[in-house]
Amino acid sequence: MVEMVLSSIIGVTLKSSEIIYWSYSQKENSIWSELNKAREEFGEEIQRSSEPDIIIKTDTTLFFIEAKLTAGNETISRNTSNSKKYETGGDNWFSKVFKSHYKTVAIDEKKYELLRFWLLGTWMAKQQGLNFYLVNLVLSEREKNIGTIFKRHLNENQRMKFIRITWEDIYRQILNSNLSGVDKDKIIKYFKNKTIGYDGNGKLQRAFSI
Repeated sequence: MVEMVLSSIIGVTLKSSEIIYWSYSQKENSIWSELNKAREEFGEEIQRSSEPDIIIKTDTTLFFIEAKLTAGNETISRNTSNSKKYETGGDNWFSKVFKSHYKTVAIDEKKYELLRFWLLGTWMAKQQGLNFYLVNLVLSEREKNIGTIFKRHLNENQRMKFIRITWEDIYRQILNSNLSGVDKDKIIKYFKNKTIGYDGNGKLQRAFSI
């Protein structure tokens, strides 16, 4: 199902995927070793390091998926002591994949988390000969300009891209797919019934605009 949804959204046929949730590889029965290599290369402590919500590795492409529901993409560094390693690690990889200075992206624009995922993800993909997508998964009514805002700092090309997709996009892909059975029914039910707390008038808010 994951391959089907991603293939439909990006327009590329994918297969042979491995899905890694919160850095844990079921194949390795541990934190994914490839991610740890990248963390060390850019000076991160393993216990306090970049952790994409979902990593998907296919035969051709590496995906980092950062999913936002109630939270947003504005994040700042609480520890600037390792910023130099982000800028110099990987044989100065930062200068190859960013147009802007570290401070501009991480501090001024408050895109520290996305910066780290783009930096580590593109480097990992390069080491493995894979394409790379950093996928920002958000609600359809939120952060509509995140692509424009973040992309202006990136050196994108055909092999590495940042994309914004919405939870509602995924819902429609699954709803209109040829899939059937209990799993599809459960997912559709989840989307229709998911809530995100109460509004100012005490009314329960539905999570998704469907």
